[in-house]
Amino acid sequence: MAADRSGHGTTTRHSGEWEKREDSTERRRTDLLGAIMDWEAGELSNVDTLELFSALVENGQAWTLQGAYGRQATALIEAGYLTPSGVVTELGTTVTD
Repeated sequence: MAADRSGHGTTTRHSGEWEKREDSTERRRTDLLGAIMDWEAGELSNVDTLELFSALVENGQAWTLQGAYGRQATALIEAGYLTPSGVVTELGTTVTD
């Protein structure tokens, strides 16, 4: 899977943490930004990368951020890990780190 750009996953973030938090919009934004920064640094695991791109496709940001995000989202959709609306597919649930 092309999602882990670094070949290693070293994040301490729990899968989907930025999507499942219910406390505040600002907190979710901060967590999403942190996940984006971790992805750019090559520090997200495959599972966390899939969760990040699921969130970015669902909220539309995958298509408005720099081109690498749209290309990665497209690759995950075309590979069958995400639906075009950003839902993790059955195949996506088999992704491991």
